[in-house]
Amino acid sequence: MVLPACTLPVSSYGRSSDENTWTRVDGVKKVSTANDLRARLAEDAKLMNERGDDRLLDPYIPTKFDEEEWEWD
Repeated sequence: MVLPACTLPVSSYGRSSDENTWTRVDGVKKVSTANDLRARLAEDAKLMNERGDDRLLDPYIPTKFDEEEWEWD
């Protein structure tokens, strides 16, 4: 939803101002809640996986913790 910034009180955007992100596109302010951002992050991660862009840039080098303590469930 895109609204002029002065139309709603800040409390209307979410529980806390820390959970919102403000952006300006073509002179219009847009507020995105943390849930919106998480949804886009999940979509972007899926697209990266489909394109093969989610691979490690450097070879995996296990640490002592990885070898001796880490357990997969």
